[in-house]
Amino acid sequence: MDMYQLPKFKPRKLLPSRWVSWQGKFIEIVLIVLLSLTAGGIGGVLSQNYFFSLTKELLSRTNIKLPQNNQEQKLEPVSPKCLSIQEEMVIKAVKSASPAVVSVVITKNV
Repeated sequence: MDMYQLPKFKPRKLLPSRWVSWQGKFIEIVLIVLLSLTAGGIGGVLSQNYFFSLTKELLSRTNIKLPQNNQEQKLEPVSPKCLSIQEEMVIKAVKSASPAVVSVVITKNV
């Protein structure tokens, strides 16, 4: 059988893929998101600088004082005040043996 005598088939039409229809829209969506983030950031910085001074001026006219930021305030660590004698002895033993490695396991029956 000769190759030119083989049956000929009509190729099926290819359906458009989903990516082709979304490809142009995807780029547009990414550009819109980037543009809105940039515009929002610039607008936020400008409005913070402008409106903060405007609000501060308005509050100073009405004799309302803004709280000051005190960076010097430090919170002291809270330590439990109700230690039993045994717990105090264990803490003293651990502090006195600080150069060595100490493993203390405390169990309590409740």
